[in-house]
Amino acid sequence: MNILFLDIGGVLNEGRENEELYSKKRIQQLNNLLGEINLNIVWISSRLRIDTEELIKQDIVNYGFKYPDKILGKITNQKSIYTLSISNYDKLKTSLIKKYIKENKPNYYVILDDDQKLFSKDLNFIKIGTNGIDDEIIELIRSQISLKENYETKNDK
Repeated sequence: MNILFLDIGGVLNEGRENEELYSKKRIQQLNNLLGEINLNIVWISSRLRIDTEELIKQDIVNYGFKYPDKILGKITNQKSIYTLSISNYDKLKTSLIKKYIKENKPNYYVILDDDQKLFSKDLNFIKIGTNGIDDEIIELIRSQISLKENYETKNDK
């Protein structure tokens, strides 16, 4: 299983300062990514402190999201996240992702977020810039998966 750890702010919209919850263009970019590469979504967004997973799913479907069946959930089921500030939740993201990976052992994972300082040491992190999930990012993910598969095949011999 391939996992896409996905933030919302700055990835599916233009950033925290933008009043728009989601961008139709960026939801379409996510559709393009999932249409080309088999990934399952695990939310890492601080929005989970406020909104339920079901509400987020319904909202993005309303914006044109085509793959709700590819949403696995969020990085934690801890109830305590609802009491955390955004900055404290952000500080927990990396450890929660590591825990999720350890427990679920995905074949491949990628982290898409607009906040590079949180994941600067993770080679599977891709910073989302002003263009969103563009063709360059899709190609980078495809290349990472191919490299991992080639490495595993080579080491299986």
